[in-house]
Amino acid sequence: MTTQIKKRALSDEFMHALKSGVLKEVLQAVKDDDTLCIELRGNAINIYYRGGSLFCIEEKINTSDISYQLKFDMNYDIRHESMLSANPSVEFALKNIPLYKQAMDYWFSAHPKTEREYQQTIVRENNFSNIAGSTDYYIVDIEYVCNNDVDENGEAAKGRFDLVAIKWPSTGASRKNTSKPTLSLMEMKYGDGSLNGNAGIIKHLNDFDMLLKEPGKIAAICDDMSKVFLQKCQLGLIKGIKETQYEIKINPSIDTIETIFLFTNHDPDKTALKRELTSVDTSSYNFPINAAIASPMGFGLYKENIIPLDCFRNSLKK
Repeated sequence: MTTQIKKRALSDEFMHALKSGVLKEVLQAVKDDDTLCIELRGNAINIYYRGGSLFCIEEKINTSDISYQLKFDMNYDIRHESMLSANPSVEFALKNIPLYKQAMDYWFSAHPKTEREYQQTIVRENNFSNIAGSTDYYIVDIEYVCNNDVDENGEAAKGRFDLVAIKWPSTGASRKNTSKPTLSLMEMKYGDGSLNGNAGIIKHLNDFDMLLKEPGKIAAICDDMSKVFLQKCQLGLIKGIKETQYEIKINPSIDTIETIFLFTNHDPDKTALKRELTSVDTSSYNFPINAAIASPMGFGLYKENIIPLDCFRNSLKK
């Protein structure tokens, strides 16, 4: 295994295009619409709506210039709207965002992706809502694949996390220390239907355990996510941070990293969650395993409401 990762931070040219170049109006449209969010993908960005990719904008580097290609997944267009284009121009995309959104609304009505919608809600609440400056976590990425290499059998290496966050307590003293942030990897489980199997709790813990055995990869992820945070701040996608706080350094020490489960809309009358958690021997893992609880009935992430998984399990009725 190598310690390479697929970097998420954008090039200087891409950043210029978003801040003051050909994509400036795209960035402004996202900042003016809190149902949208931008996630950085290295040589591309994804603009998410309801947890799905409204537009992917890919950087194309030719010998003489750099261009940016917009893509819309026409599989969302189940009503075959004649107005939609799979590769719209910037002007066309901006003018017709409501039509593209409507197409996705129709598709999500038939094919709900509720867990991904809640992921985007967590991004909004903790990054750019009115409470963003007072929560203790910022989301730097969603749907993160930490490995882009292959294993000894030639198969894609495992390691996917729903949300990558930095933990940076909102106290004044902590926020003055740009070396204070640490890495948090989060897994969301919506309802009680995805608690075991290929996407289950133990599978996630084993992926996390494997990742921690590669300190070089952890260091590379922390470095890349520090740059992503800086770029999101520069783009105005994170609120409550002063410019002097943009350049953070996420601590790569393995003993500072945590994994957090977000159990959303669990039915307290069902036994599946407690049964699955009972099968987890937290003492066999050398890292903190936590669960988030609401504050209350909300999605702001506060350190006081991130509790050990064992405590969370013991609080369950059944």
